[in-house]
Amino acid sequence: MISNRLRPLVRHIVIIALFFSYAGLGFAQGAPEKYFPIYEGGKWGYIDNKGVKVIATKFEGAGEFVEGMGLIVGDGHGGFIDAKGAEVVKTIYDGVNNYSEGVASVMQNDKWGFIDKKGTVVVPMQFAIAQKFVNGRARIKEGTGLLNKWGYIDRRGKLVIAPQFEDASDFSEGLALVSIKGKFGYIDTNGKVVIEAKYDIGSIEKINDIPVYVTGNFSEGLAAVLVGDKFGFINRKGEMVIKPQFDYVSGFSEGLAVVGNKEKYGYIDKTGKMVIKPQFGLAESFSEGLAAVNTGTIVSGSWGFINKTGKLVIKADYDGSVTLGPLVFKGGLAQVKFKDKTWGYINKEGKVVWRKKK
Repeated sequence: MISNRLRPLVRHIVIIALFFSYAGLGFAQGAPEKYFPIYEGGKWGYIDNKGVKVIATKFEGAGEFVEGMGLIVGDGHGGFIDAKGAEVVKTIYDGVNNYSEGVASVMQNDKWGFIDKKGTVVVPMQFAIAQKFVNGRARIKEGTGLLNKWGYIDRRGKLVIAPQFEDASDFSEGLALVSIKGKFGYIDTNGKVVIEAKYDIGSIEKINDIPVYVTGNFSEGLAAVLVGDKFGFINRKGEMVIKPQFDYVSGFSEGLAVVGNKEKYGYIDKTGKMVIKPQFGLAESFSEGLAAVNTGTIVSGSWGFINKTGKLVIKADYDGSVTLGPLVFKGGLAQVKFKDKTWGYINKEGKVVWRKKK
């Protein structure tokens, strides 16, 4: 979940986009490329996964590379560079999100639209809110009032699912989680309800009325649902395949999902079998074969990384992630906070490849 401490930090939508880029909270569609933002001398630049600086530190802000494009900030506005560091989309936008399916949502004059990788506007600025494209659909709102609902557009900007949902997620594996009369179910890309809205899904975390974290998206063919006060998992037919029994769950990643009961966390496989017993104060999803775990309690302790047997392979020497988001390996590196409160990147052997100076 996103900490309540995050909300006071978020004062500008450009900052939101960058913050989520650093945190890796799922706004980036597809695998990150092997350029990583660094901060030196009051400016941002990029290193590769060996720690070699590949783009000079010259930007006011920088996010991760996605689909060959790096999100940057200049004079308080967002734009994009390519892998050579050339500014291919000028920093003229009040709001930006990372590229997904070849386009990025951007904001000017309080309206959102979409640009391609040359910076050409392909969907005019017309929406109160517009999120990324997934499975050929993007979530939008036409207004910001309480009566305005979420709908979906196609790549041409045509409204294909009318605004009607109080809450809605991006599509994932062809299905989207939506709220209908206070309950949650799933629609397909045509807007047809394919899994009845009957679940108390848990929560859709929001910042500035934008859902940013959703428990319940489909991942590896399964989705977590809340029945009463316990989580279980359904398949794409809506069949309960892992009975509700957990206080906390994550989505499946690399065949395993985090589950928790009574403040201890472990991992199950897709049959519901506990393969790494609950023993951690907190735990993150597996990524690139490793998962971050807190070896202390939910409010204290240090972070390290385990493999899929549950063995601690990178010592618990870290205070966690830099941005309150998930602590995960992406492109061979993980961004970590050290005990002296500095931050940097480690590789999958636990070696520090870059560290910010105090």
